[in-house]
Amino acid sequence: LERCHWFSDLWVNGVHIGRRESLSVAHHYEFELTESEQVELTIRIDNTPIIPIGRIGHALTDWTQTNWNGIIGEMSIKSIDNRIKLKSVSRTQSHFSIRGKAAGEIHIALSDGETLSSKPTESGQFQIDIPLNKLSEWSDETPSLTHLRLSNGAESCSLSLGHRTFVTEGRFFKLNDQFVFLRGTLECCIFPKTGYPPMDTESWAGLFKRVKEFGLNHVRFHSWCPPEAAFLAADELGVLLQVECPLWTGHWALSSDPELMRFISEEAFRILEAYSHHPSFVLFCLGNEMSFYGEEPLVDELLHSLKAKYPHILFNFSSHGTHLSPACDYYVQA
Repeated sequence: LERCHWFSDLWVNGVHIGRRESLSVAHHYEFELTESEQVELTIRIDNTPIIPIGRIGHALTDWTQTNWNGIIGEMSIKSIDNRIKLKSVSRTQSHFSIRGKAAGEIHIALSDGETLSSKPTESGQFQIDIPLNKLSEWSDETPSLTHLRLSNGAESCSLSLGHRTFVTEGRFFKLNDQFVFLRGTLECCIFPKTGYPPMDTESWAGLFKRVKEFGLNHVRFHSWCPPEAAFLAADELGVLLQVECPLWTGHWALSSDPELMRFISEEAFRILEAYSHHPSFVLFCLGNEMSFYGEEPLVDELLHSLKAKYPHILFNFSSHGTHLSPACDYYVQA
């Protein structure tokens, strides 16, 4: 279930399989069936704002996409027998790691003719590491991507990757060791014809082409995270993205509510696990206008944990926020 708004529950033949809560990534469920078994699936979507993320954030505010109820994007049921299921694509400072589940040995053909292979474990898990120097260098001006094909003999799937460095030096950003100025605009999930964001790459490519036509190279997703299609389009067109957790509570400390802190911590890791391999994804904030004064050790601890796992992304506590600490790589006044 590619994008649910908000909570989903799944029953298979009357048995509750589980509950998912992300506003930003797909809701995945796994269950076992016999070959001849007749199946009845029951899905419940609950848009009750149980977790206090704020009613003005653009993930559910009435000002933009509204707190709609339902599922958009891909809805599919897939057998994992003989299939290749990509579970995650993560990046370190030296390589990309592609993890998944498949039957049979996995092969990846690189553009230079080299082939990398991995034999799955007994449970079908595999991991292939691709050195960054095997991939195209990506930038906003030259968005080069390396197109990969994974195969196990029975099935194949494709994946496009590019590598870049994005760091701070003093008061400036550097992209691939060159100073870069972010010329950007906001995207507040304003799609009045539908009331929800498009889930296809073509629509996002049209939006980003307009951004580039105006001489811009950057888009900030204000208090929400776009779908996979947006990242794919930004990768192809060379747009630098700031992504944010669905959070805009206003004037209280994030860690003052344990349930809110839990949700935002898990949502941050979910977003980065799903999308941080995209070269267009360069900046990440926990939310918008968290305007309070004082120390937030739990938030700083979360930022340090995120930075340790995703060192190729720059992090900040909040766009237009008042809490700054050494854990923040940059500041947004917008």
